[in-house]
Amino acid sequence: ISFDEFCGYIDGGLENYMDPEDCQVCADTSTGLVTSVVMSVITTFPTLTTDFLRMYPNYDVNCQKVFGSVVSFLSFLLSMYTWLGYANQCF
Repeated sequence: ISFDEFCGYIDGGLENYMDPEDCQVCADTSTGLVTSVVMSVITTFPTLTTDFLRMYPNYDVNCQKVFGSVVSFLSFLLSMYTWLGYANQCF
């Protein structure tokens, strides 16, 4: 169901859950949520690669550890920023 259809349910009790005038703000914020989910999935692959490489003693180097930690932390920050923005705009 699209946000346009969702916001059309004013007579169906939508006002019990959110202000119907804020529907467009919530729709715009949801677009950012999709972007964050895609970026989180993309940044998962380098982290998995470093995890697999670090299983072998010859490849367990500090740069792999730092790279995996930094990418994971940036992915976490991006996801939290988007989720908090969504929660503030839609609820």
